[in-house]
Amino acid sequence: MLRAGVMSGEVGFLFDRFAAQPDQARNRLETALIHATVDIDDASALEIASEALARKLIVAAGGLVAVHSDADGWREFIGRLPDPTKAAGLANYLYWFPALRRRPALPRPPAGSAKSELARALVHQTLIAAAHIPERDYLMTYVNQTGDYAGASAAATMINDLTRDGTRIEMETAWLVIFEALKAAGPLKETVEGQLASIGFSGTRFGGNNIREALDTMLAVEDFKGVASGTGTMPAMVEGTTKEFVVQLPAWREAAEAIGAGTDLGPFRSSGQKLSIVANLLFATGKFADLTKFLISTVPNSDSIRLAEIYAEALDRRCAGHLAFPAEAVTMPGMPLFRFDP
Repeated sequence: MLRAGVMSGEVGFLFDRFAAQPDQARNRLETALIHATVDIDDASALEIASEALARKLIVAAGGLVAVHSDADGWREFIGRLPDPTKAAGLANYLYWFPALRRRPALPRPPAGSAKSELARALVHQTLIAAAHIPERDYLMTYVNQTGDYAGASAAATMINDLTRDGTRIEMETAWLVIFEALKAAGPLKETVEGQLASIGFSGTRFGGNNIREALDTMLAVEDFKGVASGTGTMPAMVEGTTKEFVVQLPAWREAAEAIGAGTDLGPFRSSGQKLSIVANLLFATGKFADLTKFLISTVPNSDSIRLAEIYAEALDRRCAGHLAFPAEAVTMPGMPLFRFDP
């Protein structure tokens, strides 16, 4: 709704409604508006910021300037604040927002120590990486929980290099790159796996109840998709998976072999686990028509319907990408925003 209001050009009416809200509710709305307009052009964003500032909506105005301008633009904005005493608090709140568009953090007094200043820089670098991962991210959660700045920095550097020229990568590619980087570079590499298992996660085509379980599925897809495409050989094991994954190997072998041979997939519709495995392999091998046929032929229940919704979104991302949104893994993870392009 916020995005639709802004894109309609009726920002005056929208901001008047914002201004009438209690402080806490207004701040939430202003922050949500910044998130929902990450993708608009800088000139339009700064015009909207002026409308917001005219109504003393300084969070929305400041956030739009932070995301869509530079250090000079921020200083000019601070000079126009109706209450200059709010400048420092606003800068603290919006400090990281420029990362959503791969821009430097806002000007801010130095941290209390060189170590703290370095941590700030590494967190900003990590946030830039997270903002360029589609769908969902776990790197920010990991670094916030562990303080493993070395591992996070190595992972963020790899993601930022992969996406620097506007190149888009798949979520699973980013996740596996981060996983390997954390294990290789972080001082906490011995405990990385346990830490990732402690981060709850659900709601994507990779299943599982935590990050580590989802990574097992991603690794399995990579190893078995060759067999499912009819060109690879059956792996004896899936390197890098947890010991708990071993019990799933027979189901993955059976599914990959059936898909590769083009045999009937009917028997795989009776098990939730097998249903998910077949859908993952059909998607990974680009057999989208077979995937659609397979999903609509399942017995409709909460699991199969949710799986169909997940793959409808995944297929959209391979086509027009109406449900893909810049910085979504940071601003609205797990909540696709249909862009309603004109």
